[in-house]
Amino acid sequence: MSVWLTLIKLDPALLPASPAFVTSLFFDRPPSAGIDPDEDVLGIDNFDELVDLADPAAPHPWIARATRGTGSAEVDCGLRYWGAFVHDPATVAEIAANLPNSVELALEADDEVEFEADFDDVRAFYRQAAREGKAIVGGAH
Repeated sequence: MSVWLTLIKLDPALLPASPAFVTSLFFDRPPSAGIDPDEDVLGIDNFDELVDLADPAAPHPWIARATRGTGSAEVDCGLRYWGAFVHDPATVAEIAANLPNSVELALEADDEVEFEADFDDVRAFYRQAAREGKAIVGGAH
């Protein structure tokens, strides 16, 4: 089984997000949330290949914060791996400013780890959300 990471841009007016609402974002995407599936959702499959870099103990805490929500309260909403997280717009902007890209990660690697463009996609998604003043809900399932 592979780990699927989902990030969803959310209007900050919908915060604070209850566990029931967060669950609905992952499984139902209610129309009232105003989420455009093409613009407001980023899904990365085979995230399990990149989980080590997203580990909170890894040397890149911003990756863990962006993809696992470390530093944010965990929302129990029935996801398979770890709980969901919600970042407010200020946190989204802070993460966007500090995420490394795959080239920076590759240059820092001591071994021949192959870095995929997935982290560049995550970084671009956070940067776009920051420009739009959006919050981000995320989780792995």
